[in-house]
Amino acid sequence: MLLSIIIPCFNVSQKVIPLLDTLSLIKSCDIEFIFVDDGSDHEEHLALSELLYKKLGNVQLYIQINKGPGAARNLGTRKSRGEYVWFVDADDNLNPSAIDTLREAKCHNFDFIDFKISKREISSSSMTLGQGAHIASDENRSQLIYCFGRLCTKIFNKSFITKNGLFYPERCIYEDNFLAMAMPFYVSEFLISGTIGYYHNISRNSITRPASSIIEPRYFDRLVTARESAARCLSLCKNEDERHATLEKFRRQFLMVTTAKIIKSGSSEMLLSSLYSAYKFVIEEFLKSKDVHDEFIDARKLLIHASGADKQRVMQAWDSSLPDEKAMTDFVQGRDEAWGGEVDFPVFM
Repeated sequence: MLLSIIIPCFNVSQKVIPLLDTLSLIKSCDIEFIFVDDGSDHEEHLALSELLYKKLGNVQLYIQINKGPGAARNLGTRKSRGEYVWFVDADDNLNPSAIDTLREAKCHNFDFIDFKISKREISSSSMTLGQGAHIASDENRSQLIYCFGRLCTKIFNKSFITKNGLFYPERCIYEDNFLAMAMPFYVSEFLISGTIGYYHNISRNSITRPASSIIEPRYFDRLVTARESAARCLSLCKNEDERHATLEKFRRQFLMVTTAKIIKSGSSEMLLSSLYSAYKFVIEEFLKSKDVHDEFIDARKLLIHASGADKQRVMQAWDSSLPDEKAMTDFVQGRDEAWGGEVDFPVFM
């Protein structure tokens, strides 16, 4: 079996139809489709089952209690028979031509092949490296940390995942952030293709983009996954460039994106202050005292630059916040209660 296309599903019976129409065009016997229902409502599950067998026929469908898309992808990986795996979201789509590129490149045994992504009819590469084959090394790994890009645009060699234990965290969302930070430390060789392989649909009501502007506790999964991944990656860094790249990526995932979300939601300044207290606490976990001071200065400058009309509000929250373990604990406990348990992180090899 060449390729397993793995699709996590949660209440997506209407959104998945374009993807099913595309998959129905793939007739190769060495391609398998694995759908994992991540605890959908009963009616949604029945609708999904009917659609799958009507449109695809030969398909694998597994069911699990709601543990997030990462857990669904892990189950799909364990059940897969393909040498390669492609994780595709149910409300997105793919270009079957990418499979032709995989067939051509298979003999090189790349860890992954990265394809262009099309979003709002604009295509681009999520990796800012040139097309062609690349070899990762200590000399260029910091650049790879910066520009590893999205996981959905990559067809992975399954052995790259299994031999390194690079599975998704479970009982969370923002699971991609965790692996996108860690994978650059394990990759050896990869190919960047000029083919558009993935079509991203920006849904107004998805797991990570709910219709409501209210911030739910599960949103703060991004803090927990970013913290855990950064802690592991900092221990793997071999030089200052890798360390700097890892911290910059952590800063974006934990601090900058979350600040923008809080401002957009109209949440109180108290939530901003709690975020900054949690961030400062985590940075003190990671760094020595002199480096902590420098990081706080850099983070403040970035917040000033990014906050625009909300600069005064953001600076007031930042300047008044102190490192506080309880702030981080409150975020963790809130999301743990929402999920009914802690994040289940994989063990890297």
